[in-house]
Amino acid sequence: MSSVLKVSLSAALRAELREVLLARRGALEAELALHEHGESRVQHATTVLAEAAQEGWAHDADREVDLAMSDREHVSLAEINAALSRLDGPDFGVCGECGDAIAPARLLAQPQALRCTACETMLEARQGVVVHPRL
Repeated sequence: MSSVLKVSLSAALRAELREVLLARRGALEAELALHEHGESRVQHATTVLAEAAQEGWAHDADREVDLAMSDREHVSLAEINAALSRLDGPDFGVCGECGDAIAPARLLAQPQALRCTACETMLEARQGVVVHPRL
């Protein structure tokens, strides 16, 4: 990381970002409760695996999709909670790679973003993520 830039996000923008994060967290928690039928992650996985054992190999793909969705939802929830805990700190809105400010538009769209658009694009390119240009 090069020199760290002190980002001065207005109180209004931080409040708006908090609202966005809290709304997303609430929606994600509701989605998880519905998806996992009120069970914990471990209980849900145990239930899915027990059902799959009874139903045989024909439902392996369904089981894998179900568990992958649950995992993705838990990761997203952790990212949102981490962003909420960083929100009032001086490093919120600073790219973890280059130290530049993350654009407010990016933060509003992706408030848990840890990198600016340029660094995120480079990271995705290194990881082989295919980005389709918008038409």
